[in-house]
Amino acid sequence: MKNAFFIGLTLSVAVLFAACKEEEPERSGEIVIGEYEGMKIQHHDTILAGGYHQKAGYTIDIDLDGQDDLTLISNIWGSPGMGQHPEADISSLNKSLGIHGIVFQDTTFYYHKIDTFYYSKVEIYIRNRYSCRREHPEDQVNRIRENFQPRAMKRGERLNRADFFLSDTSLSLNYSSYWQWRELLSTSDTLIVDEYYAFYDCHTFPDDEICWVGLRKETPDGIILGWLKIIISGHYKISILESAIQE
Repeated sequence: MKNAFFIGLTLSVAVLFAACKEEEPERSGEIVIGEYEGMKIQHHDTILAGGYHQKAGYTIDIDLDGQDDLTLISNIWGSPGMGQHPEADISSLNKSLGIHGIVFQDTTFYYHKIDTFYYSKVEIYIRNRYSCRREHPEDQVNRIRENFQPRAMKRGERLNRADFFLSDTSLSLNYSSYWQWRELLSTSDTLIVDEYYAFYDCHTFPDDEICWVGLRKETPDGIILGWLKIIISGHYKISILESAIQE
């Protein structure tokens, strides 16, 4: 009788446990950006604004498990010859956190020209320009390579587990074009100047617009999806509004 009692008790517990498991809602493999039902939200309300060679950073634990998942960096880099150039970056801090983006064929165009002017002395300008778009009919393709860029998502777009994500890496959200000017020769009768231009802003986040960055986190309980809501201003200031992850 005692054995029968314990067997019956064990079966009852097993049935109850199975029923509880069935009642637990299964996380969806897709979310809609900006819809909050079933999402755990953190409000950050923080503005990052780095200085010249003075990075400003902000780290986020997206699912509050005690482990930092990503960091945002605002920075202004450059030199006296290149000037000051703003940049905004996002970094995944571990392999479990993926940042959503697109893989594309990134084409770099190249243009070379030498201009000579005859003033009080001869002035020669050697111009080299690299761009992600064709700026001039005489531009030539310098190289084509596969590249990855975080995608600026909008409210209402869908994010799926099967989408492309990149983890454990640092990626650029926005950076400005820049140029470098330097004298190669300067005498009483001759001036030779080397000019270098770089325009690589084709796939960056828009300025002064609310954007969402899609996120995917691998946890012991499965894969969960989320987002980071931000605004970038002046190519480097990052307003961090909120982060969200599936409950």
